[in-house]
Amino acid sequence: MDGKPKDIGLMSPILPVKEGVAHIVLNDLQIINNHFNRSDYLKHAGKFFNWRNGVNNLRSMILLPWNRIMGFYDQHLPLPLVKSRYEEIWSRFPDEMTQTIAGRFRSNSDYSVWLIRYWQLLTGDFVPRSLNFGKYYQIQDDLTSIVEEITKHKHALIVLNDNERLQNFENTKRELIDVFASQLTEKSAFEL
Repeated sequence: MDGKPKDIGLMSPILPVKEGVAHIVLNDLQIINNHFNRSDYLKHAGKFFNWRNGVNNLRSMILLPWNRIMGFYDQHLPLPLVKSRYEEIWSRFPDEMTQTIAGRFRSNSDYSVWLIRYWQLLTGDFVPRSLNFGKYYQIQDDLTSIVEEITKHKHALIVLNDNERLQNFENTKRELIDVFASQLTEKSAFEL
């Protein structure tokens, strides 16, 4: 791996949805498109059209006719970034980064950490990994799929996200604590 982060190089168009962050991703893509185009990711075609992506390679293939970068497939999982890439983006775009961190809340003019990821992908500074590495779940009152995930260890990591539709917070919280306690019987170094 040579110290390179594992990530998924898949192109995918940005789909704006209400209450989403597409406007911020579009800001990131404006910067990306000022510095990269289709030929830049084709230099690393083996990473973007990789067997680990399976049928999802069609996402990237469909976007080949456009020279501009129309978006990336972003999993809702932790981002594998290297510190030097943060430093590079901050030094290249200090005004944009300073403006983003100055606000207490998201705004339409912000940029995201995905800018760093996109730059990393387009420079080929990653090792392809499986799409099945992790899984994102919205916590709901019915925890059947999450409990099954936790007890059967289907993925290397999971993300559990709260949402406003949760009706029985206390019951759901207790059930999650119990299932984690049954699977994680020893305390981690962080808990000692």
